[in-house]
Amino acid sequence: MEYDVTIGIPFYRSADTISRTLESALSQTYGSIEFLLIDDGGADGSLAKVQDLIRNQSRRKDVRIISHEHNMGVAASRNEMINEAKGEFLYFLDSDDWMEPNCLEELY
Repeated sequence: MEYDVTIGIPFYRSADTISRTLESALSQTYGSIEFLLIDDGGADGSLAKVQDLIRNQSRRKDVRIISHEHNMGVAASRNEMINEAKGEFLYFLDSDDWMEPNCLEELY
């Protein structure tokens, strides 16, 4: 495995919440994390917010975004995360949730 943990974040029409969610994930004190985001085809500007946010992040090289052409649902997004994750462990984070900075450090 390339990473110890993959944080998987599916998002669909999450423009109001995705910034806080992603910022909390990128702020983790644990080092070996892949950030796998699945854009599930929402057309509300969520993807642009994600791209803007990661542009200047030191962890941007650890972020992967997969985009669906149309909405397939959260279950399909999570199944894709299971197949695509490069981490030994996978942590699902919904697009309207957030994590404390030491969350993965404590869990790992």
